[in-house]
Amino acid sequence: MKKLYMFSSIIIIFVTGALVYLYQIYFGLNKEAYESALNSFIVSLVILVVTVIVINLLFSHHHERINKEKEKKEYVQVLKKAHDDLVFQLKTYIITFVSKEMAKTSLKDNKQIHVIELNDLKSQLDQYITRDFLKKSIEVTQPGTLNLFDFQTDNVKHTEWLLDNNNKMLARIHKYLMLYSGLMPKNIIKLIVEIELIITRESAFMVPDIKSFQDQMNHSLLNEESIIVIRDNLSKMIDKIIELENFIDTK
Repeated sequence: MKKLYMFSSIIIIFVTGALVYLYQIYFGLNKEAYESALNSFIVSLVILVVTVIVINLLFSHHHERINKEKEKKEYVQVLKKAHDDLVFQLKTYIITFVSKEMAKTSLKDNKQIHVIELNDLKSQLDQYITRDFLKKSIEVTQPGTLNLFDFQTDNVKHTEWLLDNNNKMLARIHKYLMLYSGLMPKNIIKLIVEIELIITRESAFMVPDIKSFQDQMNHSLLNEESIIVIRDNLSKMIDKIIELENFIDTK
């Protein structure tokens, strides 16, 4: 390709020089003619450069869009079920964490959906995140010890549930990234990593593994500033999960 460009440039220079020489012989080009030709050449060169840049940008944008569509199509074809499972787990995690109850689901069009949807959850954060948010235990349903189908309802402290389920959710995310990152579009990897960082860094999800501190949190009341921070953290998390869910649903 470089040789082609070089060869073309040499031909252009040679042809231009030959034309100038012929015009000089037959038409006797003077200084004004050279100045006019130079000005025309500069204007033409600028137009050519701008045209090339615009065409290159349009081509790059088109090529990038085609690649994104191809990546999405391949991802959906291969990993739609795995993607939906991860989204379902994330939704169950955040709905249970915020509402303090096991996320309830129902069947619709042969698809399991949550009774509380994320947009509704986000709009009701002020009702869920109150001063006693850390003191409220989380109601969970667990299989029986002897009979797995003998389900039992139990109340778990906020900090205990968070420590246990943070680890489970992060393990699922890490496994998903490890298994499928080679097939994921870049924006999906970015979204999943952002969700992981929210769980590991934002204050609403962080609990030091220190028993005395957990006991203190379990009996603490939130001030107004802390309530605002936690609502913001949860709202950000919900937005990311919605965006992840909508990636496959949008055309």
